[in-house]
Amino acid sequence: MSDDHENSLTVYRSDTRLHDAPFGVLRAMAGELWRHRWHISTKYRNDFKSRFNQTALGAIWQFVEPLLPISAYALLAYIAVFPTRDDMPALVYISIGITLWMLMVEMINRQIAAVQSNAAILNRTKYPLTGVLAAAFAQSTFETLVRIVAVAVIFALMVGAPPWRAIIALPMFVPMMLFAVGVGMILAVTNAVYRDVENIAGIIFRYGFFLSLTIFPLPAHPAIERFLWFNPFAVFIEAIRSALVFGDLPDPILVGAWSFVSILVFLVGCKLVYTMEPRLKGFL
Repeated sequence: MSDDHENSLTVYRSDTRLHDAPFGVLRAMAGELWRHRWHISTKYRNDFKSRFNQTALGAIWQFVEPLLPISAYALLAYIAVFPTRDDMPALVYISIGITLWMLMVEMINRQIAAVQSNAAILNRTKYPLTGVLAAAFAQSTFETLVRIVAVAVIFALMVGAPPWRAIIALPMFVPMMLFAVGVGMILAVTNAVYRDVENIAGIIFRYGFFLSLTIFPLPAHPAIERFLWFNPFAVFIEAIRSALVFGDLPDPILVGAWSFVSILVFLVGCKLVYTMEPRLKGFL
């Protein structure tokens, strides 16, 4: 063996993660999730139990609370407060819209909140940031499943069986969730440095709720239609709702374009979380 090889040194730099390729980042993050799977599941179970452990009804609230938004807007739909599409029952329109909207927004907001609420764990242990975000994702998924059961009952009572082509709605959940998770990761990391991000996101979501075809359609106008092209929340909500009720997509090209963007947003979010994790401790 040569002297040059014997005397060579391996230098580890603090910015090593900056040079990892996107798929290398995904493999590394998946490895972290697998290694800490027990800790993640334990944390989720503890968080699940602690939310209502001092209440008389206990875990029942975990099933009641997710249904409150649907029930409130269902009442308003019943008394005809909101305009809806003539070819779709108001309750079906609203219940699907609320479920999809809250799935996306809660995935984003919970990731932002999870970084702040678990600052001590991230600073004092080797528990990965991906584990914190995964536990937040699990809570949003559980509440969405509860809402989906309610929507299925409403759908069956008011529409009946969906058309066989409604199956095209299932693959659209993937880009929709990738978009929400990606945006959540980006905002969670950014908010750790600039705390105004959470407040700004809250304002955007409050107005976006009424501009995303969640509980009522917007007036037919070319300018409004063009605005909706650039609103991924409206694109995914309307596409999935139309697929479930009618078995078709209103604009397949637009859905495809936003699906591609969603993949890019997810990869950017993963890269940001993976790269910035060692640096976040100074800001938490």
